[in-house]
Amino acid sequence: MTMQPTKRDESYLKLKEVLLSHDAVIFVGSGLSKAEPPDYRCGYPSWPDLIKALCIACMGCIPHDDNWNGWGDPEKLIELAEDARQASRSKYDEVIRRIFCDTPKVATPEVYRYLARLNAKSYVTTNYDSLLRNALEDIGVQRDVHVYPKLQHASRVSAGGLFHIHGYVGTIDDNMYSEIVLSKEEFDMAYCENRPLVRLWDTMLDENCVVFIGTSLSDPSTRSMLDKYKERSSALSLNGSYRRRDSFVLIGMDEQTVEVALSWRQADIDRLNARKTQEYCTQIGLVPVLYDKEDPNHSGLLHLLKEIAPRPSLKSFNPIFGNQGDGLQ
Repeated sequence: MTMQPTKRDESYLKLKEVLLSHDAVIFVGSGLSKAEPPDYRCGYPSWPDLIKALCIACMGCIPHDDNWNGWGDPEKLIELAEDARQASRSKYDEVIRRIFCDTPKVATPEVYRYLARLNAKSYVTTNYDSLLRNALEDIGVQRDVHVYPKLQHASRVSAGGLFHIHGYVGTIDDNMYSEIVLSKEEFDMAYCENRPLVRLWDTMLDENCVVFIGTSLSDPSTRSMLDKYKERSSALSLNGSYRRRDSFVLIGMDEQTVEVALSWRQADIDRLNARKTQEYCTQIGLVPVLYDKEDPNHSGLLHLLKEIAPRPSLKSFNPIFGNQGDGLQ
C-alpha cells in the first residue's frame, strides 16, 4: 500500500492544476541533488557530508562523532561551516570547487529532467550545482539565469527565469563560480533586511504560487521568510486587500516497503519530521501534498510528477530566451 494521491485528494488536484497551468514557481531544495555515498555520480553530498568534508580540510578533523544531534540541526551546521571557513578560507573554497566544479559532470537525474519538462514560470533553487540548469538545457530550453549575489532585479521571479539564490559553483565545463551562502556569516549577510535576496523571497511568495520540492522547512532562512510571509498575508487579509494564492510543499514519507531497508529508529525519525512539516505547512498557509518516498533516489517523487502530467508536450513550451540575467558572464 502506498500513499500516492488519488483523485479524491483535494491537495493533489490543486497541485496538478497549478503545475499544468505553467504558472507556478518551482522551488528546488538540496534534497533532489543529494546522492547516497560513496557514489556521487548521480548527485552531490548531503549538507552534513559537505560540512564534514569542509571540517576535515580546514580544521584537520570532524569535531563531532556521528551521534552528534547537530547533524540534523541546520543552525548548528551553519555554525560549523563558519568554524571551517574561519579556520582556512582558501581550503574552504577549494573543497567547494572540488566537489561541485572540478569533478566530471554528474548525470542529470530523471526527476530533474521531468521538472524541466513541466515548464514552470520560474525555477528557484538554493543549490550550488548545475543539475537544474543542465536539465533545462538538455531539452533545449534556455532561461535567463540570475545568480546570488546579483539579484537586484527580484521582480523578475514573477516574469520567468532560473534563480540560484544561494550562489552557483557550476561545472568544470562552464567555469562559473559565484559567492555562496553556506556559513553563518554568509547567511547573515545574504538575509539582512532589505537585501536583494530578501526582496526576491517576498516577491516570490506574495505574487506567485510556489511549489516547494526537496526543501527542508526547518532551514532557518526558509522558515524566517515563510514566517514573515505569514505575518504580511495575515495583516493584509484582515482588511480584505489581499487574496493569497495557494502554494504547495511536497512531503515524502516512508511506508513499510521502504522501512525494511532502514532502521526502525531512522524510519520513525523521518515520519516524525514529515508530520512536523505537515503541521507547520497548515500553520503558515501552505498546502502539503504527501507522497511515498519509495527509496532514497526520489522514485516516489518521479512517479508523482508522472502521474500529474504523464506526457508533458514540448510543443506547449514557452521558453524564455535571453542573456544570463544577473548571472556571471
